[in-house]
Amino acid sequence: MLITPTKRLRPTTGRDGARSARRRLDPFTIVTAILIAISIAGVLYAVIRFLSVLIYQNGKLDFSAFAQFVSTPEVVGSIGSTAIIVGVSAVFAVAIGGIIAWLNERTDAHMGPISDVLPFLPFLSPPIAGAIGWVFLLAPTSGFINAAVTNVLSVVGIHLTTSPFNIYSYPGVIFVYVIYEVPFAFLMISAGLRNMDSELEEQSRMSGASPIRTLVRVVAPALAPSIAGAFLLVVWSGFGMYAIPEAIASPAQINVMSVEIVRLLTFDFPPQYGAAIVLSLVMVAFVAIAWYLQSRVLRGSRHATSGGRGRKGPRRSLGKAKWPLRVFVLAYFVIATVLPAAALLMVAINGYWTPNINWGHLSFTVFTTIFNDPVVLSALRDSFSIGALVATVGMIVAAMVSVLMVSSRSRIARIADGALKLPVIVSHIVLAVGFILAFAGPPFQLGGTWAILFLAYFLLFMAQGTLATDPVAAQVGTQLREASQISGAHPWRTFRKIYFPLLLPGIAVGWALLFVRILGDLEVSALLAGPSNPTIGQQTLVLSSQGNYAQLAALTIVLFLVTTIVVVGVLALARRHSRWSIAAPLR
Repeated sequence: MLITPTKRLRPTTGRDGARSARRRLDPFTIVTAILIAISIAGVLYAVIRFLSVLIYQNGKLDFSAFAQFVSTPEVVGSIGSTAIIVGVSAVFAVAIGGIIAWLNERTDAHMGPISDVLPFLPFLSPPIAGAIGWVFLLAPTSGFINAAVTNVLSVVGIHLTTSPFNIYSYPGVIFVYVIYEVPFAFLMISAGLRNMDSELEEQSRMSGASPIRTLVRVVAPALAPSIAGAFLLVVWSGFGMYAIPEAIASPAQINVMSVEIVRLLTFDFPPQYGAAIVLSLVMVAFVAIAWYLQSRVLRGSRHATSGGRGRKGPRRSLGKAKWPLRVFVLAYFVIATVLPAAALLMVAINGYWTPNINWGHLSFTVFTTIFNDPVVLSALRDSFSIGALVATVGMIVAAMVSVLMVSSRSRIARIADGALKLPVIVSHIVLAVGFILAFAGPPFQLGGTWAILFLAYFLLFMAQGTLATDPVAAQVGTQLREASQISGAHPWRTFRKIYFPLLLPGIAVGWALLFVRILGDLEVSALLAGPSNPTIGQQTLVLSSQGNYAQLAALTIVLFLVTTIVVVGVLALARRHSRWSIAAPLR
């Protein structure tokens, strides 16, 4: 057989290279690159303004920000208390989330779709709703659970002088933190278990090791990268959390960094920008330490996992422990979702917060009251509108960015992708401070407007949307794109007819995540919302400060129901649509 040498292709240089570059710079690429540049420029401008206040004020070098920070004892004290709360809650959240993930992926305690859905249900409930619900349950004097336990014990002759539980304490704050951090850990560790070869576990089982010994000595070391990633994600979310410490830690006189930052900027007059910025940098430093520890774990665990393709083996039988562990998973669902929702509903239909329920006078009139309140209606309208708009625009842009990044292998694209994801690794409350400094005053003068909320939410959450579209875009092979190009389809048509249907499941998940996060947001709205641009999160703070607990409970219930219906509906429609749209021919 005659073998002819293949012709070596000349590198495209000079005019050929210029023509090749022009072919690559199609309208789709240009528009997407412009959107990426605008997003990066907006975030970097906010960060630069944020940092400049530290050393440059009134046209000259000024280091008074550090002196302002040191001279505020409660601000300095918030560092230690926040580190304790976030650190302890992260350990418990990763442990509980890891156990639930292992039971779901590797044992017969798995309950089918129920086990897959239950750990994510707290995502549907904004943290402010859960925090307020647990205040109604465990407040020292008027909490429903405290009153019930006290009454039951008094029947058997035990009379307590103090309440058995106190939500306004370090254990109370940590407890609620853990509830809402478990889903983050579950998400990361479940992904690691699905990608891990089960042969190591099978060998441990054949050697006679118990399930617990296998979990501790085999699974945990092999999952070290996923566990470290879960810990970093939980620490990041914990330091930036505002709703839970505002509802629980502040009444307990426990100073938390996120609450102190908001207080320095919105409640102190004049605003103490210097102290707030220094405290924000301390928060970033803690996240950086967690990132460094994660990198050390990744370097030290390069031989911990088995090589080759992951193979999912049979689920391990837990014997008599199966049902107690299933009860453990269901108990987390009840604690995280059912109990606080029931407490909110009880306060709403009772008309006021008291453990002595008048069962004969329960009514739903409070829901009519909140819908007749023009301020609440404005907050609902604005939050739903901006949530839907930012989620829609953000996910379309995220899909375009993911497609461009996957198709481009240049160093510039990798740098741009890293810069674009800056809001993912920096606390939103820190960036919100930068948005105040950058856009609230001159030259933009967007403070107190709907535009600054849209801009902040888009720049902060669009980057998170790419986390949902990047993996799906990477799985789409180049053959479909090349076939579309050969057939003469324009890049916009290729994106609309090929990429968008294939990316639809990821877009739907990202849309639901962004919509829920924006509706329940307090970190950004606490700083950027005002009387002229109210949001649901800001309105919950107002009702809480006024002691209007019935309307507060009703508003959070409406928020929970709407987010649940919208998210479930969007995901169901996306799944149904993706079954046929993928196979739709190019028209």
